[in-house]
Amino acid sequence: MHFKIDAVYGVKLDEILIKTYQENALPKVDVYGAKPKFLSFRFRNVELKSPIALRYSSPIILSKDTWKIDPKLLEPCNRCIDKCRTKETEDSERGPKELEWIKKPLENQIK
Repeated sequence: MHFKIDAVYGVKLDEILIKTYQENALPKVDVYGAKPKFLSFRFRNVELKSPIALRYSSPIILSKDTWKIDPKLLEPCNRCIDKCRTKETEDSERGPKELEWIKKPLENQIK
């Protein structure tokens, strides 16, 4: 399974507080609450590779061990893949955990 995403991070303006004051006869501005947050996805796609269910067989007679395609295993394999895809899609809707590292550089850029 491969996820391709384009996530939108930003700052909600209604959560920002701004304080202006004078210090050493110079104007100063402090900004509070400018924490970047995951806002939405611009693009999200899940790609699945077609599964192949293989069965390993080791014959009793002296011959080579083999891997064979087993159509009986394809249905349980597809159910498992669908379950994983559903879970990963639901988890990604809350925001990609793997991109939490981006928040600190964004916060520094905002400051």
